[in-house]
This record gives sequence, C-alpha cells and structure tokens, in this order.
Amino acid sequence: MSNGFELTQPTVSALEAGDLDRSGLATLKSYVEALGGTVEVTAAFGGRTLTLSPRPLHGSGTPS
Repeated sequence: MSNGFELTQPTVSALEAGDLDRSGLATLKSYVEALGGTVEVTAAFGGRTLTLSPRPLHGSGTPS
C-alpha cells in the first residue's frame, strides 16, 4: 500500500498495527486520506471532549 503515497512500508506497518506513538499527525492524515477518509482529532478533558475537524475548502463543501 505504501507505493500509492509518500509513506515508507515500516511507517504503514506501524500505523496498521496501531503504533501511533511514533507517527505525527501529518503522517496519519496522509495515510487516512490515501484510504479515502478524513481525520478528526478528539481531545478528552475529564468529562468534556473537544473534536477538531478539517475545514471545508471554500466553494467545494468537501473537507480538505
């Protein structure tokens, strides 16, 4: 799968194994977008959560 985008095979393997400690958000975003998805980040603060979602591009209505 790593041939379709600019991630090395060890990085792809680590992501697929759930090893997120060594992957930056940009790497994870590239991986998810290559699979056709989008990334949302949810931070938990006790009983409260904050979800960060991609902003739509102006005029397109689709996430960036």
